[in-house]
Amino acid sequence: METVIMIGLGEVSNPQYEIFKSNDSFKVYGYDARKDVSPYKFEELPKNQRVLHIAYPYSEGFVNTSLGYINVLSPKALVINSTVIPGTSKTVREKTGILQHTLL
Repeated sequence: METVIMIGLGEVSNPQYEIFKSNDSFKVYGYDARKDVSPYKFEELPKNQRVLHIAYPYSEGFVNTSLGYINVLSPKALVINSTVIPGTSKTVREKTGILQHTLL
């Protein structure tokens, strides 16, 4: 069973979270900084999984916030499901060295 971790459960990623959750091939963990939306506490998320999905709005702190999640969770690959400014993905990749795919 593949483990899927989604950080940010808003307009883009909540439907993805629900699709993964409806498929018995995945164990899905979702986390959102808004406690009333988040089905899991950050401490409950598994570490060292294959892929981490990040989907929260871009801000000046996007890279540092993402690096915090990446450093704690230690995924092998990262999918950014956020609209980011040019160079953001490259910066994250250079600071972490992990594989990365950027969507939307």
